[in-house]
Amino acid sequence: MGFDTVALVIVPLQTLMSLFLIFCNVLIISRWDAMAITSKIFFGFWAPMGPIITAFLLGQCARVHSISHGALKSMKQRRNWGNRKENKLMIQFVESCKPMSIGYGIRKSSIVNFFKLIARGTFKALKLIN
Repeated sequence: MGFDTVALVIVPLQTLMSLFLIFCNVLIISRWDAMAITSKIFFGFWAPMGPIITAFLLGQCARVHSISHGALKSMKQRRNWGNRKENKLMIQFVESCKPMSIGYGIRKSSIVNFFKLIARGTFKALKLIN
């Protein structure tokens, strides 16, 4: 699976995960007394672990982006690749490259925004229900 395919899938998956986590939080807060023990265990597991897993995956995507950005910077600083023809070809190659990003160029601030989205969505849903 190439990065172009992942880019098309990561945004809808992040949206679905956000909605599922907001659903878990609202259900736990509003219906705790009426839920069966298996439901309490299931939603009680996903409420904290879902954001942790998603934050880990977003962090890995941000790490790939920053490492590839640093690698391109170091390649652009190097100007001696061998003989004159190889040097010319490598300079053209390095100038044509762009940093690798999984999805839409996820940065570390995307993780904080994800947690803000979950908290804000939970409170808005609770406000809407009550």
